[in-house]
Amino acid sequence: MNGILIYGFVTATTVLILIDMYYAVKAFFKRDKQGRYLGLSAVAAAAICLSYLVSVLAKDYFIASIASSIYFSLIDWMLVWLIHFCLVYTGYDGKKIHRVIRTIAIAYSSIETIFFAINPFKEIVISYTDTKAAIARYTYDMHALYEIHL
Repeated sequence: MNGILIYGFVTATTVLILIDMYYAVKAFFKRDKQGRYLGLSAVAAAAICLSYLVSVLAKDYFIASIASSIYFSLIDWMLVWLIHFCLVYTGYDGKKIHRVIRTIAIAYSSIETIFFAINPFKEIVISYTDTKAAIARYTYDMHALYEIHL
């Protein structure tokens, strides 16, 4: 039964990755700001799915930690690129207050990316507990920086 569930999860995730990449290519072919930001968001979504898949299937603690750090960071960047897309789409990208909000979002995501890059080596954001399960072997032990991330 576990094998069927794992196979189904891998298959479904692979389909999602392919869908994300299809829409990324379509968006990038628009060759404008909207397409660029939507394409970046779709690429990030595909990478999030892939890194999540790796973290769920990983039996090695370090690999699971690296994959989790990647998808936590990419969630921030995907949201930043979606904000950019929404601002361009609605025509609000030139307003000063929106530039300030966008700059704050980029700065915050950059800082979080640094924290998550450090995390596999020194668990400052999140650590993991081994459950010995066949899939999703590690559960989260959240630290204060992870609570801020949420």
